[in-house]
Amino acid sequence: MADNKFADLAEINVNKYTEKKGNLTYLSWAWAVDQLMRHDPAANWVYGEPHRWNDTVMVFCTVTAFGKSMTCQLPVMDHRNKAIPNPDAFAVNTAMQRCLVKAIALHGLGLYIYAGEDLPEAGKVTPTAGAWESLEDDERVFLEGIADEVHALLANNDVALACALIDSKNLDADEKVALWTRFDSKQRSAMKKQYAAKDAFDYDAALDAMADAVSEAQLKAIFAPAWQRAKKDGDKETMDSLKANYDTFKAKFAAPEGKTI
Repeated sequence: MADNKFADLAEINVNKYTEKKGNLTYLSWAWAVDQLMRHDPAANWVYGEPHRWNDTVMVFCTVTAFGKSMTCQLPVMDHRNKAIPNPDAFAVNTAMQRCLVKAIALHGLGLYIYAGEDLPEAGKVTPTAGAWESLEDDERVFLEGIADEVHALLANNDVALACALIDSKNLDADEKVALWTRFDSKQRSAMKKQYAAKDAFDYDAALDAMADAVSEAQLKAIFAPAWQRAKKDGDKETMDSLKANYDTFKAKFAAPEGKTI
């Protein structure tokens, strides 16, 4: 039986090569291409002609690997997963790179990201196959102790406290992956929702408040924390969008030419 290249790629844990922007998770396009070419040096891709729907744009990418072509489409979106009206060249280019990654995922690499999963599945084996087994005995004892405490909190529906407990342990990426294997899907789902609620920042509300600001001081007071949060998350697109809107709204408070306030 021929090797299942899809299964091989689907088992790769890509989490170390992802980044969060707002509520979305993105896989590095350069790393995805690197992995694809290592598995199939003859792989190639082409972009289709972008399609426009009213003032929004859809991009397309076809990736051919292992003798099979897979096509994916993606709207030109912002960090809130909303289509951008009249996107500029930078936004279209960003969407094309993300569409490339998504088309590569159709061949298996990082596909679980789009299914909302935290870690890859390998047949009927745990999604983090090998993560726990690779630990030293003392590391397992340490993480088992944390898992027992978390289980007790989850049993009392103290999901927020359970997440706070995990955060307080300052675990590295590999330890977090291993710890995650100690919980069932229901427990993981509850904690994922808690983390999402804690981490979410309502940029839409911030933009609406900026638009309704009645003074430059109020505008700046709304803009500053939103921009700092985007900077903390490494979300340059949102930073640029906030700054552009700030400059636009700020203009309405400028004194008319030839006059002073």
